[in-house]
Amino acid sequence: MKNIILFFLLLLAINSIAQDVSPIVVDLPDNPRLQWGGLAVKQRAVVLAWQPVINGSKEFYIKVKIQNWSVNAGTYGSLITSLIQADGTLSSDQQSRLLIQYGDWFFEHQSTSVWCDNTTGAITTQFQQDGITPTVNAVPEAAYWQQFKLNQVSGMGSITTQGAFDSEYKIIKAVIAQMTTRKNW
Repeated sequence: MKNIILFFLLLLAINSIAQDVSPIVVDLPDNPRLQWGGLAVKQRAVVLAWQPVINGSKEFYIKVKIQNWSVNAGTYGSLITSLIQADGTLSSDQQSRLLIQYGDWFFEHQSTSVWCDNTTGAITTQFQQDGITPTVNAVPEAAYWQQFKLNQVSGMGSITTQGAFDSEYKIIKAVIAQMTTRKNW
């Protein structure tokens, strides 16, 4: 009996080690306005939270952490904050200022009460500046995403072969791509 219990505990431990719990990471376009070592800073979005908003209208909430990376032969190098902290030539004041400039920052978005262009997904208002005239093509953001089809999601395969959670991952990447187009970061 002891051997069976030990076997199941071992099996449970191996199973928990094998599970991938790494966050969803999406590479963003380089930021040419932010330079490190004379090159445009590379940026990444790390998804910290993704959840539906339980209000019956299929809204969503997303929270991402934006990180700045150095360039190494055209690819992602080191996290810039790590480079700053490891640089022994900088004073603590210089490090503090650089860590503020290049440090991680967080972006939260909830689709509730947000209006966007029905064609492009760009954020807009429900009414024009007069507060009376409806903005052309303005729809609630939830309506924009509800009409967004799975075949519009990059890398989506057939519904008979695509994994459900892989589909969710690709949908989250599509939302982040839209946020990038909107220049949210």
